[in-house]
Amino acid sequence: MSGELREVWVCRGCAMRVRNESGQPIPEPNKWEDERCPKCRLELAFDEGGRDAEAEMGERLGLRRRRPVMAKTPDEKPPKPSRTSTEVDSLRERVREVVLAHPDWNSEQVGEKVGIPARTASRYRADLGLNRQRGMTDAQREQIEGLLTGEPQTDAAIAEVVGVKTFSVVEVRRALGLPPCRTRVKQERERRVAEVAAAHPDWGANRIAAALPGEPLNNVRRALSTIRTASVSAAA
Repeated sequence: MSGELREVWVCRGCAMRVRNESGQPIPEPNKWEDERCPKCRLELAFDEGGRDAEAEMGERLGLRRRRPVMAKTPDEKPPKPSRTSTEVDSLRERVREVVLAHPDWNSEQVGEKVGIPARTASRYRADLGLNRQRGMTDAQREQIEGLLTGEPQTDAAIAEVVGVKTFSVVEVRRALGLPPCRTRVKQERERRVAEVAAAHPDWGANRIAAALPGEPLNNVRRALSTIRTASVSAAA
């Protein structure tokens, strides 16, 4: 280190400036040499002698040269084994079955059912010419009509059996002119109660309920009240 005094010391390598706040001349800063700051001395040592010279200079100065940390390469996951043609054919067939059963399902729903990603399910559907159909098929409409004209069931229950949305069942039911399940059940109950009451005009609600297994007494009473009210209105 030089014993010369200067008001400002300027590093010849990086032009870093060092001065005293009072403006008084100062000696060459600590760890400087030949008008070079410690950082530039390390770089000069590296340029002249490589890593070993740089390390030695770092030891002398009590410094360690900081080099940029290389980004760690993320652990590479082993590639997924490719599916065999037999496996692919089997999955496509499974996609076909699910789509035909639920044509209104999106690819995410189909993929979840089959156990494959939604993108794969979408690709298989396209390959099979079975892109998503919004609404119901003719076969599903026929199935809905058959269920609606049979034993009364709720629209939601029929939708679940057929694999369509509830509003699709409502649409078919309204087209057939059929009332909701609750109304049909009530009408069927009143019809059965009316038949028994007509056959046994002296029977009360208790005996009629006993003759109609599965019909609660309160329901029979309400049905009788409705029937008698209607009879009085018709007679008037």
